[in-house]
Amino acid sequence: MYTVFVDLDDTLLDSNKNISEKSLKIIQLFISRGNKIVITTARSGRLAGLQKELRVLTPYFIFHNGGQIKINGEEVYRKYLESDDIKEVGYDLSLHNIFTAAILEDVYFANYNAVEIWGAIENFVYTDYKNFSKSAPKLSIMIRSDLEKTVIDKYSDRYNIVYIDHNKNAILSPKNVSKGNAVQIFMDLMDEKTNQSIYIGNDYNDISGFNACDIKVAVANSEKILLEKADLVIEGNNENGVANYLERLLSC
Repeated sequence: MYTVFVDLDDTLLDSNKNISEKSLKIIQLFISRGNKIVITTARSGRLAGLQKELRVLTPYFIFHNGGQIKINGEEVYRKYLESDDIKEVGYDLSLHNIFTAAILEDVYFANYNAVEIWGAIENFVYTDYKNFSKSAPKLSIMIRSDLEKTVIDKYSDRYNIVYIDHNKNAILSPKNVSKGNAVQIFMDLMDEKTNQSIYIGNDYNDISGFNACDIKVAVANSEKILLEKADLVIEGNNENGVANYLERLLSC
């Protein structure tokens, strides 16, 4: 049996952020054979969009780049940034005019007009973080210059910082929060010692997931470092790479 951890954006989802009918069908078949699929994403639970579509197939989700694990809709693990952390870092980044967002389950806090950039966002709240009083799983940071990256990097000794989307964005999380750490926690919780673990991803924040699993699989459109680390490179996200790979596993 297999436990497969699958990233969403540019891995399971195509470039239009959609999941194909074939993918849904193969995932359903794969699970019906006694295997597990764990959706492993930097997105939040409420904002994952496709969670409802996928939830009918799998009860296993790792959200916030490893900051939260949910099984059957119940939170079984959480490690968030404290409000003081967000207040300090968020306010400092605001002073440097670095676009930063703190995404909670039902509210999108940002120091820029997120609606103008991302389109319709439910419950958007503008903040400069000076008086921020909530904990949140992560800070999502847009990077528009090397200078901004230098400002962000000064926090790397206190927080886990991962660059994604060809270094256009960064995720700042508590230390020891990563997809790989969440994978290990999930495996321990589920006592998955007998299942072969597989991680399928495409971006820098998937490297820790690679390191936590028996088999490392990269879609063809992955960052170069993942292609180099992968045990196997499959078709790209626009060619049903994940579904085709799961289908091949079933035929073995």
